[in-house]
Amino acid sequence: MAHRLAALVAVVLVALVGLGACARTPEERLWNVLEDYVESYWDDAEEERFAERIHAAVGEGASPNLAYEGFVPLQVAIELEHTFLMRSLLARGADPNGDVRGRVLLNAALELEQQDFALWLLEAGADPNGRTGEVPPLAQAMAWERDAVAEQLLAAGADVNGRPDDNSPLVAAISAGSLDWAKRLLAVGADPGGSEADREGERTPLVVAAEEGHAEIFQELLTREASVTDPATLFLYGASAGSREILALLLERGVRPPDASFVPWALRFRHDELDERTAGFQVFAWLRSQGLRPTAAQYAERLVSAATDRDAETLRVLLQAGADPNLPNDEGELALHQVVRFDFIDPGSPASGIPERDRITADVTQALLRGGAEVDRVDDRGRTALIIAAQDGHPELVKLLLAAGADREHRDGEGKRALDYAVERHAGIKQPQDKMGKMAVAMFFGDLLERLRDRYARVIELLSD
Repeated sequence: MAHRLAALVAVVLVALVGLGACARTPEERLWNVLEDYVESYWDDAEEERFAERIHAAVGEGASPNLAYEGFVPLQVAIELEHTFLMRSLLARGADPNGDVRGRVLLNAALELEQQDFALWLLEAGADPNGRTGEVPPLAQAMAWERDAVAEQLLAAGADVNGRPDDNSPLVAAISAGSLDWAKRLLAVGADPGGSEADREGERTPLVVAAEEGHAEIFQELLTREASVTDPATLFLYGASAGSREILALLLERGVRPPDASFVPWALRFRHDELDERTAGFQVFAWLRSQGLRPTAAQYAERLVSAATDRDAETLRVLLQAGADPNLPNDEGELALHQVVRFDFIDPGSPASGIPERDRITADVTQALLRGGAEVDRVDDRGRTALIIAAQDGHPELVKLLLAAGADREHRDGEGKRALDYAVERHAGIKQPQDKMGKMAVAMFFGDLLERLRDRYARVIELLSD
């Protein structure tokens, strides 16, 4: 009898505990769901379960705006891309202007590339101008090229100029290459000068259009009286973009650059495509035909840059235009030294013959020497190109420089010759003596150490003759 009574009591207790658990309020259940979502680890298989639990709790009376650690149900719907839950929450009064840890939901939807969800938020009454301190939704829609959202934002009354403290929607449209939208924004009242933040950050619509090479929108901005406040930047960006049209528009309006330092940068290529290079060379020639002639020092900046990039074609154009290969750039770097300094060894190249990288470097080196580069010109440490080539173990370059008359006996600021450096580097390359060390070297470097020793040995032989 006593056992039966104890069992009955246990059953009753279990039932009461169960009833207590079931009696939790909908808000408590929703809180637990959000807590699980934010704090615990879960996989894709649990996504639908989270949506079902949120929908059930809200359907039973929980506020759809309840937040856990700043996280609201709508954000879960956006992150899970759960259409039904999103529509259900909005239908039950979820605040479309709510935020998630300081970020408005509309911006969150755009950042997560959820265009439909952003549209639903706007339909439910989300503020089309967002909130101070965040990127204006219209600018964000432009940056992400969300046309339908942009249309809805304008229809809902979004300010075409955004806010003074943020980059303007116009700049965002131009940066994204959305030229049709840029024209439309201008047509409906966007300030062609951009926002205060654009101007303070020196990223006005004109500057961005020049940087991106968008001549059509650049012309439209000028037509709408956009202020030309920084001619030097506009000419530099127009030249770098290879846009003769932008440069011509400026000159036609009587805008003159403060100097011709930007001209060599028409030969700066972002993608190294044939059409882009051809346009750059043409713009360079056209600028010089307009009487814009850089000084020797201004040429030196671009010449050293081209040497660093091993761009033989650009080097030849600059040298033919009168660039002096013996002038350093503002940092004291010489073109010939930059070529050999950055010619790193290619571990994957065959042991015999000159690797492609060495061949290109030799071509650039020869172009500089033929263009008048002094083979024994020294840097601020007293080093010649021969010393640098020997330090880095480049026998082909050492041979080429010696053939050009390089002084093998020259000593740098530390009193060392090219041969001295080659001997030191050769002696410093040592194979591990223990078995594990040899295995590690073989695994990670293969025969690189032996090949390095071979290269330095060849340099030593050339310098010892």
